[in-house]
Amino acid sequence: SLFELVDGAPKYYMKVKLKIVKVEGNKAITRFDGLECVRDYVLRMSQRRTRQVRIVIDIKTKDGWILRVKLINVMNRIVQSSIKSKVRKFVEELIIKESKDKDLEAFLSDIVNDNLQEKIKLLGSKIYPIRMSEVRLIEVYSAPPA
Repeated sequence: SLFELVDGAPKYYMKVKLKIVKVEGNKAITRFDGLECVRDYVLRMSQRRTRQVRIVIDIKTKDGWILRVKLINVMNRIVQSSIKSKVRKFVEELIIKESKDKDLEAFLSDIVNDNLQEKIKLLGSKIYPIRMSEVRLIEVYSAPPA
């Protein structure tokens, strides 16, 4: 879990996937292979009379990583599909803009420290109040050569 990997990380519900690239003696050299939110936490986010907006985006970071990012936004009330699509479009544009300017380490740091989620809540609430925003899953599609 992220809590074990980074001491004092507030995201106890995140699991980090690492892939062993090579072994040197007693050491295994690893590479980032994904990030996942525990299922229980995702289920706890949604309550009665709220709606989820799930978003799937393929992005490319500044240093060449191609990732699939899956987000979940919880709205305060039941909303119309037109509002959902506006929020979805806004979040897609924001994530793509944020990832273009940053390398993988900075992008993941923003997610772990909740900077990206807070930005989505703050700016997305101008369209419709967003109660909660969370990155549910990150899958690595392509990594730059080591």
